[in-house]
Amino acid sequence: MTLHSVARISEALKALDSAVDHAARTAETLGQYDHEMQQRMVSYKEVVRRQTLLIERLRRAANLGDWRSVSRLTELVRTSSLMLQTDAEFLIQYLRDQKATRRAA
Repeated sequence: MTLHSVARISEALKALDSAVDHAARTAETLGQYDHEMQQRMVSYKEVVRRQTLLIERLRRAANLGDWRSVSRLTELVRTSSLMLQTDAEFLIQYLRDQKATRRAA
């Protein structure tokens, strides 16, 4: 993994953090921002924060040529990203369903 790749992942995490903020604001304007939603957004922010820490460790491991650690850290970031993506997709579908139910009522 090159340092360029690590920099790209860092930029993607910044974009993800921004997207989480945007999703929270959007959910709030839809009137769907309840306690559960708030906790989910806090959890998302925490996942991104931890991923950012992992990426910094990954950067240091790559600088040292510790490819075993690079591989392990890359897998941790990938797995947590997949978990976040899966939950976010569920949440988006839930919000769409709620919006459709309102229109039908």
